[in-house]
Amino acid sequence: RVEVKLPGWQWAHEPYACPPAIAIGPGGEALVTSNVLPVLWKIDPQTLAVTVHSLELDADLDKDVGFSGLVYSARDGAYFAVSELHGTLWRIDPLLRRAQRIALSEPVRGACSVSMQRQERTSRFSRLTVHGMTVNLAPDQRPTS
Repeated sequence: RVEVKLPGWQWAHEPYACPPAIAIGPGGEALVTSNVLPVLWKIDPQTLAVTVHSLELDADLDKDVGFSGLVYSARDGAYFAVSELHGTLWRIDPLLRRAQRIALSEPVRGACSVSMQRQERTSRFSRLTVHGMTVNLAPDQRPTS
């Protein structure tokens, strides 16, 4: 067991918010979110070196956006994240530079996690589970349900 320090890591404690998320990337790296800021901390699996990635948001610039859930999608070559406070779903590019909000029919408030569902080979949709709700994403990242 090794302790890894995350420089500048900020997060809101329970009961004020869902905890931050941890996800494993395609190269075995660990990504840690802040639940109050659009920032990710990436931990290298070999060296345990930490890099900080401030994300450029394409929407909600007037809000405090952090992520309570994060998952990597090999199929999409990107990360998907949820913001519990606003009930929003986000696509984060693999270089950890930008976060694009995905329009949903209604906010998914209280979403503390996001996960990828098993993909059917014949389906062209990516399926995410957010707070018990299934979100089907078309190849252009448009929700279909």
